[in-house]
Amino acid sequence: MKKTIFTIILMAIIVPTFSQYITSEDNAGNYSTWSNGDNQGMGFTAWETLLDEGGTGGTFLYSSYGGLINSPNGNAFGMWGENGYMNAKRMFSYPLNPNQTFTIELSVNWRDGNRGIDILNSAGGVIFNFNINNDGYGPTTWGWYENSAIRLTITQTAVNSFQVTAFRINDNATWTSESLSGQVNGFKAYVGNTGDGDQKNLYINNFKVETATPSSVPSTADVKINGNVTLNYNESLTVNNLEIPSGQSLTIESTENGTGSLIVNGSINGSGTFTMQRYIAAADWTIGTDGWHLLSSPVASQSISGVWTPTGSGNDYDFYAWSEADNLWLNQKVSGNNITTFETGKGYLVAYQQTSTKSFTGSPNLNDKSFSNLSYNSGQGNGWHLLGNPFSCALKWNEGTLWALNNVANTAKIWNSTQKSYIDIVQNGIIPATQGFFIQVSNATNGITIPKASRVHSTTNWYKSDEGSRVVLVASPADGSSAQETYIRLVPGTTQEFEFEHDARFMAGYAPAFYCMVNEEKLSTQSLSDFNPGLELNYGFEKIETDNYRIVLKENPFDVNIYLHDLKTDIVQNLKQNPIYEFTSSEGDDPLRFKLKFGSVGIDEKPAVKSLAYVVDQNLYFTVTGEKRVEIFDLTGRILMHFVTSENYTTLPLTPGIYFVRVSTPSQTMSSKILIN
Repeated sequence: MKKTIFTIILMAIIVPTFSQYITSEDNAGNYSTWSNGDNQGMGFTAWETLLDEGGTGGTFLYSSYGGLINSPNGNAFGMWGENGYMNAKRMFSYPLNPNQTFTIELSVNWRDGNRGIDILNSAGGVIFNFNINNDGYGPTTWGWYENSAIRLTITQTAVNSFQVTAFRINDNATWTSESLSGQVNGFKAYVGNTGDGDQKNLYINNFKVETATPSSVPSTADVKINGNVTLNYNESLTVNNLEIPSGQSLTIESTENGTGSLIVNGSINGSGTFTMQRYIAAADWTIGTDGWHLLSSPVASQSISGVWTPTGSGNDYDFYAWSEADNLWLNQKVSGNNITTFETGKGYLVAYQQTSTKSFTGSPNLNDKSFSNLSYNSGQGNGWHLLGNPFSCALKWNEGTLWALNNVANTAKIWNSTQKSYIDIVQNGIIPATQGFFIQVSNATNGITIPKASRVHSTTNWYKSDEGSRVVLVASPADGSSAQETYIRLVPGTTQEFEFEHDARFMAGYAPAFYCMVNEEKLSTQSLSDFNPGLELNYGFEKIETDNYRIVLKENPFDVNIYLHDLKTDIVQNLKQNPIYEFTSSEGDDPLRFKLKFGSVGIDEKPAVKSLAYVVDQNLYFTVTGEKRVEIFDLTGRILMHFVTSENYTTLPLTPGIYFVRVSTPSQTMSSKILIN
């Protein structure tokens, strides 16, 4: 074995600093010997070391020239090849994705013969070569420098394009290539035909594949955190195993626009710090109905103290746990309730006087969370339990059979803080990270599993529904200050009677109550097998403090006419043609005020009315002339703008989305949906 013997001169070594996701890493400090088939570190295949037939050469571990690329134990990978070539090849576990970089360091002194690095594609073909001999240092124009230490950085810029930067540590000389073709998947170091002499060896070390872009990380890769890394609010990351070393950290950011998402399919190790944030908007502390949120912890043993229980003037908070047995919200501020730590898989109700970003810090939960035989007390909590998403990502509710529901309703409840009401989430609906949700059990023998297999990425805060096959009706005050949704689903084999496994009981919030009445049951979701002509459903409505209201047909993906019959005024309106119905409500009104009818049986069908307005780009065009009053609503019926105009069109300053527009003239009023692109 050849060894270079020299006096080590202490020099300032320039080490790059990154905040990165590392998917491959190895160095000589992981080895006591080095030979063919060795495989330490992470993210690489085993070493393939090969000496040309009849050649003279080998591999060893020793200090590099000047010690400039050594591992902490003082070694680098050494190679020598007096006659023929000594080769050392290694492939990555995954080819580089765009925005991933591979770095390798090499150390040379004399330049007799050839030594260098081949960059390889997945087939082992050479797509770039950096060769050092008496003609120079690869494609650079650098002059000779004793004990040169060179760092090569290969960046995958697109799926089939990459760029190489060479940096000489000794004198900061830099060279960058043009864009090159290929996808990087490995490297081969070589040295050969150098003749005898320890100063002619090649040293290599400090191999690393990393990225600052989480979407570039292969979803089945092991990942090591390097630095204080923030997974931004609009980013997601899926890994196999995750390491957060001592002194390093991973923070999942949360803002008013969303929350980052992390899925770890293997294990998490290391003594670094994991934090998941939760942005919570301030409540109007003068209004008791405002600013409530349901949340849960994605880490174990999170203390309910510090930022979760702020103090000081103008910095109040409310924090409650739910007791089904007592049908009561338990106040965290009451010491006797012993609410001191977030329980995994449990939900909590909170409100804060000041907008703030809270932090969950600790060990992320990676396992299923199961509950069995939750309490059922008829006339008290009636089987309602507040659970919570225990993971650092979203969940698909009741996906397949993964949730193992036993005497648990198929529909969960989420609190919508904007609408000030509960909304229903059906099978495969999305429960975002750190969100609490209500379930209902039908008796005291029950079970539910919150499965890690249902984890998905969704960076939306609080709630998202991917349900697109149900009728959605929304009742709200005319000022849009709150809203209550109710739903009709098509489920084969169901009936008009209440069925616990398919329908959902209504839970009152702070919006006007609006529900389907089936015998003695108030339902927020009614499941039907079909929309048969002549079908009628009874709907209850209960006002709040105001008198003016509207009911909006928010969604109707079916080819069916839906008629709303106001039994108080005897008005019948086809919601498919005119989706906004306005009315007044007074104290003492019969709650069973509305019927919903399908088809045209018993109703004199009128020809469809042409819309009074349509949209092209951002412009709203009118099909009637003269003065008209125009009102724009969001899908909950909240009015966004209103004006009177005699023009033929107007430009709408609205973000892309679906809206309702109502145009009124002296002779007619018509509402319709519009799409702003």
